[in-house]
Amino acid sequence: MNTEGYHEVLEILATHMRAFAPGKVAILVPDDHGLKVAVGDSDYPFSDKEMTIARWVYENGEMAGQGTDTLVGGTGHYVPMKAHGLVYGVLAFAFENPDTVLSLETREVPEAMAQIGALALERVMK
Repeated sequence: MNTEGYHEVLEILATHMRAFAPGKVAILVPDDHGLKVAVGDSDYPFSDKEMTIARWVYENGEMAGQGTDTLVGGTGHYVPMKAHGLVYGVLAFAFENPDTVLSLETREVPEAMAQIGALALERVMK
C-alpha cells in the first residue's frame, strides 16, 4: 500500500469537507482496535456517544447522526466512505453552528465526497 498516497487522500478529503461545512472535521479509519482518527481537527467533539455512532456507520455502511433518521442524538454527521460494497472509513463533521442541519439537497455533497474519497483510497491501497 502507498501510505503517503493514502494519507494524502485523507488530507485532501478533510480540506474539501472543511470548505463545504465550516466547523470540525475528522476521518476515521479501521485499525486493530476498531476505529481511529487518521486525519482531522484535534478538538473534534468525540464523546463515547459520537464514537458509537461512527462505529455503527462503519459497520452498517449507512449515514447517521445529526440531520439523519439514524442515531440522531449526536452532535456530528457521520458518512461512510464506501465504494464497491466496502467501507474504507467514516467521514465525520460537526458544523460550527450546532443548529445547522443538512437539507436533502446538501446531504448529497458529503455523501459524494465520502464516496470519491473511498474510490481514491481503494486505488492507492492496491
